[in-house]
Amino acid sequence: MNISLRRAVLSCVWVLGCSMLVVSGAGTIRAATYEFDLHLHSEDSDLFDSSGVGIEEAEADSAMLPVVSDAKGTRPAGTQWDFTGTTSGASLWVLPKTQDVNLIFLGIGAEEVDPADLAGSITLAFDSLAGPTGAAFSMWDGDSSATLVPLVTSVSGFAVANQITVIPGSHSHYNVGFTEPGLYDVTFTASATLAAALGGGAVSGTATYSFGVFDTGESYPLTAPAPGPYSFFGRSFDNFMLNGGHVDIGTGLVVVPEPSSLALAGLGVAALAVAARRRCRRRAA
Repeated sequence: MNISLRRAVLSCVWVLGCSMLVVSGAGTIRAATYEFDLHLHSEDSDLFDSSGVGIEEAEADSAMLPVVSDAKGTRPAGTQWDFTGTTSGASLWVLPKTQDVNLIFLGIGAEEVDPADLAGSITLAFDSLAGPTGAAFSMWDGDSSATLVPLVTSVSGFAVANQITVIPGSHSHYNVGFTEPGLYDVTFTASATLAAALGGGAVSGTATYSFGVFDTGESYPLTAPAPGPYSFFGRSFDNFMLNGGHVDIGTGLVVVPEPSSLALAGLGVAALAVAARRRCRRRAA
């Protein structure tokens, strides 16, 4: 489904022909269900479509998130860093939690979620990684060994929760690590409990984000090439993320109509079209 259609407002009225479906954040919903929509959200207008026009939001996997060679460093010493999936002194590409103008500034944004719509916080869980041979993906908080808090790792055998608690309405940043150059597909699931006003029960959503890790000597465009699509690591992407931009793993709560509601909507549109044609015939007569 197109993202512009999915970004539904929780308080709205849909007129479906002669029927009316009310979707309101103030009452229990019986004719629709909810899900989390995970997407890309640009904070600095650094996300572009295939015609080179700046856009604020896009599907999660529609653009490659660049991890350029400026992110490449070496893994610090100490067993506390083993969860990153590489050895002390080996290469480790890091998108830091503090902004570096030479790198994308990756955040987790839940500003689109009204805290009143949920009974508590959102859990953003790491599901899976598809990447280069031997590659590992990790996330952590803290800026030094003394403050290190492992949060996510694609490597088994570590006592890491592999999930992040996200406060509805909040915006946060963490360190993100990669061990090999190449294309990484990282899948996350967001889950929470709906507030009683929205009917209660569980709500979730899953999406895959693509990261392109560039080794020394490999280049990434400094400006958006036009027209798209844009090809990296043998894959085509509809949108382009400018290196150095501020982009979020965006989380929004959306209404998903049931098939019966969609059928009613189709009937409503058809009825309106027939009525319009009849009016035109009467005017012609």
